[in-house]
Amino acid sequence: MSKARLFMPLAAIVGLHVLAGGVGAWAFPLRAPVQAAPVNSQPESKQIRVETVIKPLEEAPVAYPARAEFDGIQGKVRLRVAINRDGSVMGIWVLSGPPMLVKAAIESVQRWRYAASNMERVTIVNIVFAHPGADAPLTTPHLEPVSRVPPVYPPEAKAAHIQGTVKLVVLVDRNGRVDDIRVLSGPPLLVKAALSAVAQWRYSPREEAALTDVAVNFPPP
Repeated sequence: MSKARLFMPLAAIVGLHVLAGGVGAWAFPLRAPVQAAPVNSQPESKQIRVETVIKPLEEAPVAYPARAEFDGIQGKVRLRVAINRDGSVMGIWVLSGPPMLVKAAIESVQRWRYAASNMERVTIVNIVFAHPGADAPLTTPHLEPVSRVPPVYPPEAKAAHIQGTVKLVVLVDRNGRVDDIRVLSGPPLLVKAALSAVAQWRYSPREEAALTDVAVNFPPP
């Protein structure tokens, strides 16, 4: 057989391999490595990280739900996202994740924008919520109450000349009422009086529940 006749079958085989590789890459785009895409609008302390195969052009900020953050709930929300040809999100499917974090992830991703394309695409988006932990510095924004009840100095604390500051994290519901309180620090004999007072405080109504830091001072008796 001549060299020319041998070259033609070999060229055909190489061409088929190249074509098969191209078709495989088109048919399985989700095999590309996942890239970390930090959400720049989020404070570092919240530790919300976005991982996605197809990088969006515009990302809406992801809000850590106040109740979940207060309870220390963390984890990864995994979504399958369908992208329209114009770059808008046309569908989201929840694959896994803590239920209390899913809503916040969906509300963000549905407002994302991708680059336009000549075909519809599907990508995987992971949003990781990592709670800073009890030992991390407090970075909760301060909300000013519209009404507050002063604490009553406990008689036993007065007798022992105990003074100081009780630091709290307060969960405020949408109506501005105190929903829950967590003690961060403070003299034990002053904690109960601080909790009793702050539980009666009122804040301005909000669209969503929020966390705030509160410091209750007990001056020298």
